[in-house]
Amino acid sequence: MMKLSEIRDAYEVISGKLSDINRQLAFAGIGIIWIFRVSGSDEISSSVPKELLWPLIFLVVSLFLDVMQYFISTIIWYGVYCKNRKKNKSVDDEKIRVNEKEWWNIPSWICFILKLVALIPSYILMFLYVWDKLCI
Repeated sequence: MMKLSEIRDAYEVISGKLSDINRQLAFAGIGIIWIFRVSGSDEISSSVPKELLWPLIFLVVSLFLDVMQYFISTIIWYGVYCKNRKKNKSVDDEKIRVNEKEWWNIPSWICFILKLVALIPSYILMFLYVWDKLCI
């Protein structure tokens, strides 16, 4: 039987790892798209094939949501910290017990889920593009 704190620790570790993997896959996807760019007549001009524009957009959105997840969480939890610190000015932080509402985490969870959702179609579309190129 597991303790509730062990379950919390497990999902925090797993969700952190999932965020790391998502970020790495988003950067890798951008690298893959970079490989398939079409070079122009001079070395300066090059473009992304139009079939890869949507995957690129999804990857950038995924990275943006990754940043927003941590930005929003930082702002929210800093605000919670300041509010509780202000209420308990003379008490050491280690002795203060806080019972905040879970809804504070909802914006962060929304970003977490959407960044993963944005990654999936990007890889599906990249796969279809590569499959099409290999089958010709």
